[in-house]
Amino acid sequence: QVDILRERNADMHRRMTELLDTAQINDHLFSKTRSLTLALLNARSLAELNEVLTTHILADFDADFVACHLPGEPLEYAGSVDHFYFHQDEPPFTQLTQQDTATLTILRHSELAALFPSSAHDQAGSAVIIPFAFGGAKAVFAIGSRDPTHFASDMDTLFVTYIRDVLSHVANQILADQ
Repeated sequence: QVDILRERNADMHRRMTELLDTAQINDHLFSKTRSLTLALLNARSLAELNEVLTTHILADFDADFVACHLPGEPLEYAGSVDHFYFHQDEPPFTQLTQQDTATLTILRHSELAALFPSSAHDQAGSAVIIPFAFGGAKAVFAIGSRDPTHFASDMDTLFVTYIRDVLSHVANQILADQ
């Protein structure tokens, strides 16, 4: 019985350590998400949104790529927006997404190039692709990595979906103000 109790105690200690590690990771992720959210809410133009995405997503979240594919004419928007891409037709990869659900997937280098055209791609990678409504049409927000295992299909998408919701709200507000 003592051996069984020791084994249970060791197992409970291991599980408690795992829970504490997960809580620390989530706390750190929440802090980064909070900072990003505040920066998004302060953006007043697509150029400012572009800067926020560059600063926070690429630097704070250890991503290699970020892109927002929007419907419309690029000439409608002033400023440097190298992470925003405009499409007359439906944005790329909307066929991979369903409703409001984030899609985590491995992409070939040619697919990465289509989703993140401002970056060079010579090998496969992974991405999270999230659809949202922009001006009544379909839009796509994507975060990518050169590591094909970075965005695994078993990954939780709570934080990235929340970021998408804030980005969608701010981008739609900026569109309405122009």
